[in-house]
Amino acid sequence: MKFKSFIDVFVERFLSTNTTTWAASLAFYTSLSLAPLLILFVTFSSRLSPDLQNTFVSEATYMMGPQAASTVEMIIMNAKSRSDLSSISGMVGMATLLLSASFIFGELRSALNQIFEVKNLPKQLTTFLSATQAFIKVYIFQMGFAFAFLFIMIVSLVISTALSAILYSDDAAFKAFINIAISILFYSALFTLLFHFVPSERLTWRRSWQAGLMTSLLFVGGKELIGLYLGNSGISTSYGAAGSLVVLLAWVYYSALIIFIGAHCATTLAILSKKASESVAHTKFVPLKEPHEV
Repeated sequence: MKFKSFIDVFVERFLSTNTTTWAASLAFYTSLSLAPLLILFVTFSSRLSPDLQNTFVSEATYMMGPQAASTVEMIIMNAKSRSDLSSISGMVGMATLLLSASFIFGELRSALNQIFEVKNLPKQLTTFLSATQAFIKVYIFQMGFAFAFLFIMIVSLVISTALSAILYSDDAAFKAFINIAISILFYSALFTLLFHFVPSERLTWRRSWQAGLMTSLLFVGGKELIGLYLGNSGISTSYGAAGSLVVLLAWVYYSALIIFIGAHCATTLAILSKKASESVAHTKFVPLKEPHEV
């Protein structure tokens, strides 16, 4: 497989889809869904360990930079100060917020369907009852995936904190290696689940894992470049009081772009592998021409 062929197919696929528009849509929906997800995180993490929230803020600062992390920290502080989360009105409000948060997965599904060239798209339902049942089924799944994302995030933070305490070392390089290894492991699991379950047609586990691993490597490496860009671009100072939120949305936009690029890379590899297999099969089984009689 030639590198030039990979680049040609990748660029053609990237330009023929609305990848940048999808990333912008995810950034917008994240601005609506971030608060309920963080409120859920505060609710669950407070039952596990009070220090887990501080660890999460530290990880957010490491991933997104201090400007974007300040928005996350502010949402967490507001959630901790709310006393009505356990009341009936608070639970109804949380359900409403979760419903709005689930829209992000609907946008993800639409994007991944096109990237992975899903053929068997859901049929348009004509009756009100069937459409309502499909709507409820889809959004129950999407909210369930939101909970799964939250669970994986909490587990990764718990393991990262535990390993940092058990494998205590003054070597900064060793700590960085442990964090990177854990990040790749859990991002691979998250993206594999994302690519397998979110599209309308199930991908094979092998293809999902390949796409998940490739995307996790791009994401772990790309977030460093995103942090450098956002830290030196002056975005936060250009927008005044809203600068932290703008930086957070910019981080989500570029992160979503990396996820879609990883999916494009996996699809490109699958296309080239299929072409190579077909070429080998054709070369192997093509009949030899009979010699012409003189």
